[in-house]
Amino acid sequence: MKYSDNDRLDCLIRLAYMKCDDRDVKLFDSTDGTEQPVPKKLDAKIKRLIKRGGRVDSYATAKKIFVRAAVAAMLVMSVLFIFLISVSGIREAIWKAVVEWYDDYITISYSAEAPENDGVNLEDSAPSTDENKDESMSDVEQNEENKAESSSESDTTSSTEDNTQSTKPTPPTKIEEIRKPTYVLDGVVEDVFVGKSGVIADYFMGNDMVYSFSQHVLKENEKYFDSEGATVQEIRVNSYVASLVTHENNDETSIVWNDGEYVYILFSSVIDVDEMIKIAESVRAE
Repeated sequence: MKYSDNDRLDCLIRLAYMKCDDRDVKLFDSTDGTEQPVPKKLDAKIKRLIKRGGRVDSYATAKKIFVRAAVAAMLVMSVLFIFLISVSGIREAIWKAVVEWYDDYITISYSAEAPENDGVNLEDSAPSTDENKDESMSDVEQNEENKAESSSESDTTSSTEDNTQSTKPTPPTKIEEIRKPTYVLDGVVEDVFVGKSGVIADYFMGNDMVYSFSQHVLKENEKYFDSEGATVQEIRVNSYVASLVTHENNDETSIVWNDGEYVYILFSSVIDVDEMIKIAESVRAE
């Protein structure tokens, strides 16, 4: 058989294939085809592996669906939040809700004895001395003598005291009337926020805050300033007793007083005390 030069390589490949084919057939024929029993433990292990693989595939599919749903929900919420923030009315309502929540649950206050009405100082009351106790005891004895002398006088006095107590104002539970300083320094700009339990008015000159005023609901057993590391002096704001608090560490001065209904706090690190008293005395209802 004659082959061309191009067919010689094909011929060699064909002969090699035939040789290998005959050898593989002989090996296949000589193979022992007797069935070998599979141990029960191995069979159970193989089945468990097959089931586990199926569960992994199902979990992977469920996880992929959950991740896609979560991403889509986050995208929808982000777009909705951006849309709501772009509306000025909704933005203001959200801001007020956040600030009111902060005032109700996050604001830190300092406990103290409950102050009495009619402008009593918010600082802790000083302990009574022995002389004061003696004077109070003598007053009680004198009252007893007066009651023994005239029962009608006693009845009139008790009824007058009851009327006086009933006329005392009851502190409101929320801001029912906004009261702010009517005396404002020249050149300052007022920035007011009104919340459920307080009113905050900041006064700026440019980008710098000159002073700040706040009106709060009067609460029992609550102290509205920290006197630690500060000098506290008793002053008068109109007919009310006020506390002049000077913090030496940051040069900040505060005036704190109440009128039996609300607590007022005025603080500044810029203006002097006389000017602050003028501002405090000008607090009126809007």
